[in-house]
Amino acid sequence: MTKGSIHIPPKPRTYDISNGDYPKPLRIPLNGIISKGRTPFMSLDELNFLLSGKVLVEEKMDGKTVSLYSKCGRYLIFAEDVSIKHSIPYIIPAKFVVFDVLDLSDESFLKRDDKVEIVYNLRKGGLTIEGYSPIDFIPVPQVAYDKFNVNDLRSLIRPSYYASMGNMEGLVIKQNVNTYYLETLGTRGKIVTEEFTNDIDTHYLRKIIASNILNPSIPILLSYGNNLQDHEYMEY
Repeated sequence: MTKGSIHIPPKPRTYDISNGDYPKPLRIPLNGIISKGRTPFMSLDELNFLLSGKVLVEEKMDGKTVSLYSKCGRYLIFAEDVSIKHSIPYIIPAKFVVFDVLDLSDESFLKRDDKVEIVYNLRKGGLTIEGYSPIDFIPVPQVAYDKFNVNDLRSLIRPSYYASMGNMEGLVIKQNVNTYYLETLGTRGKIVTEEFTNDIDTHYLRKIIASNILNPSIPILLSYGNNLQDHEYMEY
């Protein structure tokens, strides 16, 4: 809701993360319409609050969400396991695309720069996850950081850098703050492309199982630019 020009946070949604489940972002209602499908939608109050300032936009990857605890016990790392093809075929340098990191010391999600630093540490071996190699992890690509309306966001969907063909699955939109506590996660949102939505009637495990191509030599994308030459890549 708004009061004058001041955006007031909606009533927070709460989540129980004790079992390691990720509280998935809610769908953003397009054209002001909140559908009654199986995927929960944000309320219009939540959407107005989310888009009241600059937001971080990241690519939504097409994989299986997994949660992994760091060996030190401080971090709970959320990633998409993209080793198996769901709908989008990827040629990608690692199995896990990290999209969120929860600092268990204060139950806060890390902002973008700190999250990327965690992935750097994983790849360098300074932070470890039992049973996995340092090269198993890459960060989710950033698409944009600015103030947007809903139509602006839809225009950000583009061909996926890691896909051998086709557009991104969608976008995840969040406020890039220092600590993003669990009770405010209802203000995160996502947009899923229509072509992807049309292809999810059959669960990927009921399709012919095919693996994505994992190629560690592929440059790791940190952030999309206006064109290929403007992309920002992770340094090794």
